[in-house]
Amino acid sequence: GVAKAPHPKDGKEATNLGGEQAIVFHNSDARAKAAGEFLNWFLQPEQVIKWSQKTGMLPVTKSVAKSDKYLDWVKKEQPRLIPFVEQMEIAHTRPNTPLYPKISFEFAKAVEKAFAGEQSVDEALANAEKAVNDVIAKG
Repeated sequence: GVAKAPHPKDGKEATNLGGEQAIVFHNSDARAKAAGEFLNWFLQPEQVIKWSQKTGMLPVTKSVAKSDKYLDWVKKEQPRLIPFVEQMEIAHTRPNTPLYPKISFEFAKAVEKAFAGEQSVDEALANAEKAVNDVIAKG
């Protein structure tokens, strides 16, 4: 089964959003124009719904994630997606920085120690904070 990510009783819900990426390179005006036309087509609600249904990935727009057509499909065909769709409301994208892979790695290393019982949660989070701040300071 699946469930929403836990959060402190008196805390604010939050989660990250992201996973798959699509990239458009601007290597010629004609290709950039064609890519823009494709994206305009691809981001139409009908296309977003079809893509999500075929791939099982979450919609790329919140408006589709809230749409009756998409939600009816999820409830009928893919109820395991319900917690993920619900959490799109509180989700934040990952930081747009070239340092993110290093930040993510350092955070994961520190938090893994709490999961493994090698450190308390407080110790692991303090170490994660220090490691992430070190990455940022070094640029």
